[in-house]
Amino acid sequence: MASPAQEVVTLFLRREAEADGEGPPRTVTLRLNAERVAWIDALAKGADRSRNAMANELLRVGISCVLGELPDVVRDEVEQSCIEILEGSV
Repeated sequence: MASPAQEVVTLFLRREAEADGEGPPRTVTLRLNAERVAWIDALAKGADRSRNAMANELLRVGISCVLGELPDVVRDEVEQSCIEILEGSV
């Protein structure tokens, strides 16, 4: 089974069509430093993806990696909080 990071690499190397997101998109405002934006743009360009698609994929991978490192009890709390946030925003 491929790691989340390997999934991004596979997308980059295969330059497959952009996958649909997981649920409806929401517009959010984030302040990122210039270097992170440059990395997102460079990866997006190399993978023939949009900035949004690449940022979403990188966030998905990062979240997955962090959740994988959390103790089970903490991960369960975070996952429950996410569910509650999603239910409240629908």
